[in-house]
Amino acid sequence: MSLTEESGKRSRGRPLVRPEDETRHLIMTVAMAEFVAKGFSGASMNEVARRAAASKRTVYRLFPTKADLFRAVVRDTVLPLTEAMTNEIDEPSAIGPALERIMFEYGRVTLSADVIAIQKLAIAESAQFPDLAAAFYVAIDATQTALERFVRRQCDRGHLDFDDAGLAADLLRGMMIMGPTRAVMFNRRTVPETEEIAYRAKMCVRLFLHGSCAGAAPCA
Repeated sequence: MSLTEESGKRSRGRPLVRPEDETRHLIMTVAMAEFVAKGFSGASMNEVARRAAASKRTVYRLFPTKADLFRAVVRDTVLPLTEAMTNEIDEPSAIGPALERIMFEYGRVTLSADVIAIQKLAIAESAQFPDLAAAFYVAIDATQTALERFVRRQCDRGHLDFDDAGLAADLLRGMMIMGPTRAVMFNRRTVPETEEIAYRAKMCVRLFLHGSCAGAAPCA
């Protein structure tokens, strides 16, 4: 028997090793559900490992503490939003359509069931675990920085005129998500569908850029 044949015979039947990136993603997916269902205190790293079909050693190697796992879940949830906004901000485009796309991406992620659930969890656990609320706030605050950058750039180009670009960006964000987020958190409605988010983005940008006065002249 050749060395190759012997090696192949020995390895027959051995389980395939799952790539680490795939394992990490699966752990965070399971952890999201665990945190939402049981809260931070009730969530179990051992249960996360069991449901992700990973060893406890692997889970603790990738995420040394439960707080580290929570931060990773928050970061993984919010990062696509920040990247989408940054791409729009860096691309030269007409301000209205670009801002609509930015607000749509912001609403699509921020108004998702997962992000609202994590936000409720961070608020509920903030007194006992203040670093959880801080982790969520830091992640979301990155979107404010990105949007403020966009507004300031448009002001520099003469397309917008705001004395305080940060306040303008903050008001636009609030207009986009505050009402629906509050209603979902208090169980007054379900999370918005894609069509509603797109329409809301369009209306928010229209108000932000043009106000609500009829005609070309400002309201008296």
